Amino acid sequence: MSAKTEIAWCDSSVNPAVGCSGCELPKCYARLLVGRYAGQTGWPASFDKPELFLDRIKKALKWPDLTGKDRPDKPWLDGKSRHIFWCDLGEPFDPQLPEDWLAPYLPMLSDSPHVHIFCTKRPDRARLFFERHRSPRNLILLTTVTSDATQKRAWDLLSVPVFTRGLSLEPLIGPVDLDKYELLCKEWRRGFTIGTYLDWVIVGGESGPGARPCRVEWIRSVVEQCAAASVPIFIKQMGSYWARVENASIESWEQVDRKGSDPDQWLDDLRVRQMPEVRNA
Repeated sequence: MSAKTEIAWCDSSVNPAVGCSGCELPKCYARLLVGRYAGQTGWPASFDKPELFLDRIKKALKWPDLTGKDRPDKPWLDGKSRHIFWCDLGEPFDPQLPEDWLAPYLPMLSDSPHVHIFCTKRPDRARLFFERHRSPRNLILLTTVTSDATQKRAWDLLSVPVFTRGLSLEPLIGPVDLDKYELLCKEWRRGFTIGTYLDWVIVGGESGPGARPCRVEWIRSVVEQCAAASVPIFIKQMGSYWARVENASIESWEQVDRKGSDPDQWLDDLRVRQMPEVRNA
């Protein structure tokens, strides 16, 4: 756990659940990092056998409120509550974990002054959980979509009864058409009792060993779709390899920095880092 993290869109990260049963990203950064320390104190024996470290939750909730504070290195968070990313090294709704492990801590999250961000690749299981346990109003639930092939997760997310929801398009390994399922449409649908549209989109190219290139037109398309629908979007990184021009040949793709995370090296129209307002009703 870390009160200060390099992840650009949050202040802190905590891992009460570490590990994952697997997904379409066999070389994800979480797997690589956990694999390096697997079996040591505070780490699961194996990444694909997730474990809980629940003592970290109460410790994190004691961190001071950052409301009204400036973050010189993350000005988009200036004045906001502390934003905590939970389970960035695991899947909080993994089928190997107890279904309701998070439930006893929801009142504590709700009573804290912080914003709590969870990201899942299993929004179907998240829906079952939050149908049994009311979501705190200061919780943001994201689901990961890496290309159109995994876009069904976004539709599943819309049926999860939480107050604020969004997409993590990271790593973006193919184009994503958010209009395909009217994901950005702010209309009431299917009779849900909580708003059923997206409140935030995060985008990032792949990084690390064997990273696949990210095309600038994929990112620009998402930026334009979000702008048209007035949905906040946060460009986290371009990835280890990306093309500066649209439809560039592979020979012109380049490694800019380790993650392509320096906005000064990006094209002007892609320097977008917006945060959502947490919807309390």
